[in-house]
Amino acid sequence: MSVLLYVTSLCFFPTLVGIVFLVARLARAAEPFDETVLLAALVAMGVVGSAIGMQRSWKVARFHPGRAREHAALLVRLQTTWARVAAVSIVDTVTSSAGALTHHVLSLELEGAPSSEAGYRQGAGGGGPRWQVRWPVAASLSGYVVPGIWVGVAYDHAAPAASSTVFPQCLLTTSGATLPIE
Repeated sequence: MSVLLYVTSLCFFPTLVGIVFLVARLARAAEPFDETVLLAALVAMGVVGSAIGMQRSWKVARFHPGRAREHAALLVRLQTTWARVAAVSIVDTVTSSAGALTHHVLSLELEGAPSSEAGYRQGAGGGGPRWQVRWPVAASLSGYVVPGIWVGVAYDHAAPAASSTVFPQCLLTTSGATLPIE
């Protein structure tokens, strides 16, 4: 629960700063400007977003305490690493309601980078964990996903072989650009 409240409270502090700037702006100006109205709208949206997020966090913690504890425990166990794409194939596509292609569902075989401890134990030929995953990747990024590139992943270090707890973070293209995977 504390992690969920922390994340949702991130909306609260920028909103508080926005309120301070809005009050200062209104105190200086005799007539409100369009910028002031825009700032007030942004502050109101931030307050509403923060309230909705906190209410949802409270509901999860109140009505689903097991799920909230499991989620918090997983966040503590997550570890990040780089994984090399060994094989990739498009298994499905996702389209918007207008019919435009938005995502490709990719089936990936990933080879995790060995930790220094595992590499030391297994020698030069040792590798990290291997995962078979299916991720929806934005159609604009799916062309960059080819065998041999590296993907930043977060995984459960308590169960490194579990493909269900491998989450994409970013993609390192062959040209060296780092692209976020959403």
